[in-house]
Amino acid sequence: MAFTPLDLSDRKILVTGASSGIGRAAAVYVSKLGAKVVLTGRNEERLQETLCQLEGKGHYVVAFDLTNLDDMAPLFEAAVKDGVKLNGMVHSAGIPYVLPLRSLTPAAMKDCFASDYFCFVELVRQYAKAKYSDGGSIVAISSVSSVKPVAGELGYCTAKAALNSAVACMALELSKKHIRVNGVLAGNILTEMAERTLAQYGNRELKDNEVKQSMIGRWGKPDDIAAACAFLLSDMSAFTTASLLDCTGGAR
Repeated sequence: MAFTPLDLSDRKILVTGASSGIGRAAAVYVSKLGAKVVLTGRNEERLQETLCQLEGKGHYVVAFDLTNLDDMAPLFEAAVKDGVKLNGMVHSAGIPYVLPLRSLTPAAMKDCFASDYFCFVELVRQYAKAKYSDGGSIVAISSVSSVKPVAGELGYCTAKAALNSAVACMALELSKKHIRVNGVLAGNILTEMAERTLAQYGNRELKDNEVKQSMIGRWGKPDDIAAACAFLLSDMSAFTTASLLDCTGGAR
Protein backbone atom coordinates (compact mmCIF):
# COMPACT_ATOMS: atom_id res chain seq x y z
CA MET A 1 0.00 0.00 0.00
CA ALA A 2 1.32 3.45 -0.93
CA PHE A 3 2.31 5.82 1.85
CA THR A 4 -0.07 8.79 1.50
CA PRO A 5 0.14 11.07 4.55
CA LEU A 6 -1.72 13.81 2.67
CA ASP A 7 -4.75 11.57 2.15
CA LEU A 8 -7.88 13.36 3.39
CA SER A 9 -10.41 10.74 2.35
CA ASP A 10 -11.58 10.27 5.93
CA ARG A 11 -12.08 13.99 6.54
CA LYS A 12 -15.06 16.30 6.30
CA ILE A 13 -13.92 19.90 5.98
CA LEU A 14 -15.88 23.15 6.33
CA VAL A 15 -14.46 25.91 4.13
CA THR A 16 -15.56 29.51 4.62
CA GLY A 17 -15.22 32.10 1.89
CA ALA A 18 -15.45 29.24 -0.60
CA SER A 19 -17.09 31.30 -3.34
CA SER A 20 -13.79 32.67 -4.66
CA GLY A 21 -10.08 33.19 -4.17
CA ILE A 22 -8.20 31.27 -1.50
CA GLY A 23 -11.36 29.69 -0.09
CA ARG A 24 -12.36 28.27 -3.47
CA ALA A 25 -8.81 27.05 -4.14
CA ALA A 26 -8.62 25.36 -0.73
CA ALA A 27 -11.96 23.62 -1.25
CA VAL A 28 -10.94 22.28 -4.67
CA TYR A 29 -7.50 21.24 -3.41
CA VAL A 30 -8.72 19.23 -0.43
CA SER A 31 -11.43 17.59 -2.54
CA LYS A 32 -8.66 16.30 -4.83
CA LEU A 33 -7.10 14.71 -1.74
CA GLY A 34 -10.35 12.90 -0.97
CA ALA A 35 -12.02 15.18 1.58
CA LYS A 36 -15.76 15.72 1.72
CA VAL A 37 -16.24 19.51 1.65
CA VAL A 38 -18.95 21.78 3.04
CA LEU A 39 -18.80 25.12 1.23
CA THR A 40 -20.04 28.29 2.86
CA GLY A 41 -20.23 31.95 1.96
CA ARG A 42 -22.86 34.56 1.17
CA ASN A 43 -23.16 34.12 -2.60
CA GLU A 44 -24.93 30.82 -3.29
CA GLU A 45 -24.52 31.12 -7.07
CA ARG A 46 -20.75 31.40 -6.76
CA LEU A 47 -20.67 28.61 -4.18
CA GLN A 48 -22.45 26.40 -6.70
CA GLU A 49 -19.73 27.28 -9.21
CA THR A 50 -17.14 26.10 -6.70
CA LEU A 51 -19.13 22.94 -6.05
CA CYS A 52 -18.95 22.08 -9.74
CA GLN A 53 -15.14 22.23 -9.58
CA LEU A 54 -14.78 19.76 -6.71
CA GLU A 55 -13.66 16.19 -7.23
CA GLY A 56 -15.43 13.27 -5.61
CA LYS A 57 -18.89 13.08 -4.09
CA GLY A 58 -20.73 14.06 -0.92
CA HIS A 59 -19.92 17.79 -1.02
CA TYR A 60 -22.59 20.41 -0.45
CA VAL A 61 -23.27 24.12 -0.12
CA VAL A 62 -24.53 26.05 2.92
CA ALA A 63 -25.06 29.71 2.04
CA PHE A 64 -24.55 31.80 5.19
CA ASP A 65 -23.60 35.35 6.18
CA LEU A 66 -20.77 35.04 8.71
CA THR A 67 -21.40 38.53 10.03
CA ASN A 68 -24.46 37.02 11.73
CA LEU A 69 -22.35 36.50 14.84
CA ASP A 70 -25.23 35.99 17.26
CA ASP A 71 -26.77 33.05 15.43
CA MET A 72 -24.11 30.94 13.74
CA ALA A 73 -25.46 27.62 14.99
CA PRO A 74 -27.66 27.10 11.87
CA LEU A 75 -24.50 26.97 9.75
CA PHE A 76 -23.13 24.09 11.79
CA GLU A 77 -26.46 22.33 12.03
CA ALA A 78 -26.57 22.35 8.22
CA ALA A 79 -22.93 21.28 8.01
CA VAL A 80 -23.67 18.05 9.89
CA LYS A 81 -27.14 17.44 8.46
CA ASP A 82 -25.90 14.20 6.88
CA GLY A 83 -25.06 12.79 10.32
CA VAL A 84 -21.29 13.10 9.81
CA LYS A 85 -19.33 15.42 12.08
CA LEU A 86 -16.61 17.79 10.91
CA ASN A 87 -12.93 16.85 11.05
CA GLY A 88 -11.52 20.18 9.94
CA MET A 89 -12.18 23.77 8.98
CA VAL A 90 -10.48 26.34 6.77
CA HIS A 91 -11.50 29.90 7.54
CA SER A 92 -10.76 32.01 4.47
CA ALA A 93 -13.62 34.52 4.57
CA GLY A 94 -12.61 38.10 5.15
CA ILE A 95 -12.60 41.58 3.66
CA PRO A 96 -9.61 43.89 3.03
CA TYR A 97 -10.16 47.29 4.63
CA VAL A 98 -8.18 50.15 3.12
CA LEU A 99 -8.96 53.22 5.18
CA PRO A 100 -6.56 55.96 6.33
CA LEU A 101 -6.49 56.68 10.04
CA ARG A 102 -8.47 59.91 9.60
CA SER A 103 -11.41 57.88 8.23
CA LEU A 104 -11.17 54.94 10.60
CA THR A 105 -14.09 55.65 12.91
CA PRO A 106 -15.02 53.31 15.77
CA ALA A 107 -17.91 52.04 13.64
CA ALA A 108 -15.55 51.24 10.76
CA MET A 109 -13.21 49.42 13.15
CA LYS A 110 -16.11 47.35 14.46
CA ASP A 111 -17.09 46.38 10.93
CA CYS A 112 -13.52 45.42 10.14
CA PHE A 113 -13.10 43.28 13.26
CA ALA A 114 -16.51 41.68 12.75
CA SER A 115 -15.53 40.31 9.34
CA ASP A 116 -11.82 39.67 9.90
CA TYR A 117 -11.66 38.55 13.54
CA PHE A 118 -14.90 38.12 15.51
CA CYS A 119 -16.45 35.70 13.03
CA PHE A 120 -13.38 33.43 13.32
CA VAL A 121 -13.74 33.30 17.09
CA GLU A 122 -17.41 32.39 16.83
CA LEU A 123 -16.75 29.80 14.12
CA VAL A 124 -14.21 28.05 16.33
CA ARG A 125 -16.49 28.28 19.36
CA GLN A 126 -19.21 26.49 17.44
CA TYR A 127 -16.89 24.00 15.75
CA ALA A 128 -15.51 22.89 19.12
CA LYS A 129 -18.91 21.65 20.29
CA ALA A 130 -18.99 17.85 20.46
CA LYS A 131 -22.18 17.68 18.38
CA TYR A 132 -20.41 19.35 15.44
CA SER A 133 -16.87 17.95 15.39
CA ASP A 134 -14.70 14.99 16.26
CA GLY A 135 -11.47 16.82 17.02
CA GLY A 136 -9.48 17.62 13.91
CA SER A 137 -7.64 20.63 12.55
CA ILE A 138 -8.66 24.28 12.15
CA VAL A 139 -6.77 26.54 9.74
CA ALA A 140 -7.18 30.32 9.72
CA ILE A 141 -6.00 32.40 6.78
CA SER A 142 -4.10 35.38 8.15
CA SER A 143 -1.98 37.91 6.31
CA VAL A 144 1.60 39.12 6.11
CA SER A 145 0.07 42.52 6.85
CA SER A 146 -0.42 41.37 10.44
CA VAL A 147 3.35 41.28 10.96
CA LYS A 148 4.45 43.68 8.21
CA PRO A 149 2.03 46.61 8.53
CA VAL A 150 0.79 48.62 5.56
CA ALA A 151 -0.10 52.31 5.66
CA GLY A 152 -3.84 52.90 5.35
CA GLU A 153 -4.73 49.39 6.52
CA LEU A 154 -4.71 49.82 10.30
CA GLY A 155 -8.05 48.08 10.77
CA TYR A 156 -7.16 45.07 8.62
CA CYS A 157 -3.63 44.71 10.02
CA THR A 158 -4.76 44.80 13.63
CA ALA A 159 -7.72 42.47 13.03
CA LYS A 160 -5.38 39.90 11.48
CA ALA A 161 -2.88 40.40 14.32
CA ALA A 162 -5.70 39.64 16.77
CA LEU A 163 -6.48 36.51 14.77
CA ASN A 164 -2.84 35.42 15.08
CA SER A 165 -3.03 35.70 18.86
CA ALA A 166 -6.35 33.87 18.91
CA VAL A 167 -4.78 30.91 17.08
CA ALA A 168 -2.34 30.32 19.94
CA CYS A 169 -4.94 30.84 22.68
CA MET A 170 -7.48 28.56 21.00
CA ALA A 171 -4.91 25.85 20.35
CA LEU A 172 -4.03 25.80 24.04
CA GLU A 173 -7.63 25.63 25.20
CA LEU A 174 -8.83 23.14 22.59
CA SER A 175 -5.93 20.69 22.81
CA LYS A 176 -7.89 18.69 25.38
CA LYS A 177 -10.56 18.16 22.71
CA HIS A 178 -7.92 16.93 20.25
CA ILE A 179 -8.41 19.99 18.08
CA ARG A 180 -5.35 21.59 16.49
CA VAL A 181 -5.47 25.28 15.53
CA ASN A 182 -2.99 26.88 13.15
CA GLY A 183 -2.82 29.87 10.85
CA VAL A 184 -1.33 30.64 7.46
CA LEU A 185 0.40 33.97 6.92
CA ALA A 186 -0.53 34.65 3.31
CA GLY A 187 1.63 37.04 1.34
CA ASN A 188 0.71 38.89 -1.83
CA ILE A 189 -1.75 36.45 -3.39
CA LEU A 190 -3.30 37.47 -6.70
CA THR A 191 -6.99 36.74 -6.16
CA GLU A 192 -10.00 38.43 -7.75
CA MET A 193 -10.43 40.46 -4.56
CA ALA A 194 -6.80 41.56 -4.66
CA GLU A 195 -7.19 42.59 -8.31
CA ARG A 196 -10.24 44.70 -7.45
CA THR A 197 -8.51 46.34 -4.49
CA LEU A 198 -5.43 47.18 -6.58
CA ALA A 199 -7.60 48.64 -9.31
CA GLN A 200 -9.66 50.68 -6.85
CA TYR A 201 -6.69 52.26 -5.11
CA GLY A 202 -4.38 52.49 -8.10
CA ASN A 203 -1.33 50.91 -6.46
CA ARG A 204 -0.74 47.92 -8.78
CA GLU A 205 2.69 49.12 -9.94
CA LEU A 206 3.80 49.67 -6.34
CA LYS A 207 2.65 46.18 -5.36
CA ASP A 208 4.28 44.61 -8.42
CA ASN A 209 7.60 46.14 -7.40
CA GLU A 210 7.13 44.91 -3.84
CA VAL A 211 6.46 41.40 -5.10
CA LYS A 212 9.56 41.44 -7.32
CA GLN A 213 11.68 42.28 -4.27
CA SER A 214 10.47 39.23 -2.33
CA MET A 215 12.69 36.15 -2.18
CA ILE A 216 10.45 34.13 -4.52
CA GLY A 217 9.96 37.14 -6.78
CA ARG A 218 6.41 36.53 -7.98
CA TRP A 219 2.80 36.97 -6.96
CA GLY A 220 1.44 34.07 -4.96
CA LYS A 221 -1.34 31.91 -6.36
CA PRO A 222 -4.40 30.78 -4.40
CA ASP A 223 -3.15 27.20 -4.80
CA ASP A 224 0.03 28.13 -2.92
CA ILE A 225 -2.09 28.82 0.16
CA ALA A 226 -4.43 25.90 -0.53
CA ALA A 227 -1.45 23.54 -0.40
CA ALA A 228 -0.45 24.92 2.98
CA CYS A 229 -4.00 24.40 4.24
CA ALA A 230 -3.97 20.79 3.05
CA PHE A 231 -0.74 20.18 4.95
CA LEU A 232 -2.18 21.64 8.16
CA LEU A 233 -5.38 19.60 7.78
CA SER A 234 -3.51 16.36 7.18
CA ASP A 235 -1.62 13.89 9.37
CA MET A 236 1.62 15.35 8.03
CA SER A 237 1.13 18.17 10.54
CA ALA A 238 -0.14 15.98 13.39
CA PHE A 239 2.49 17.44 15.76
CA THR A 240 1.84 21.06 14.74
CA THR A 241 -0.50 23.40 16.59
CA ALA A 242 -0.57 27.04 17.76
CA SER A 243 1.63 27.89 14.76
CA LEU A 244 1.60 30.43 11.93
CA LEU A 245 2.91 28.97 8.68
CA ASP A 246 4.78 31.56 6.62
CA CYS A 247 3.53 31.58 3.01
CA THR A 248 4.70 35.05 2.08
CA GLY A 249 7.16 34.23 -0.69
CA GLY A 250 9.90 35.59 1.51
CA ALA A 251 8.39 39.07 1.67
CA ARG A 252 10.84 41.63 3.03
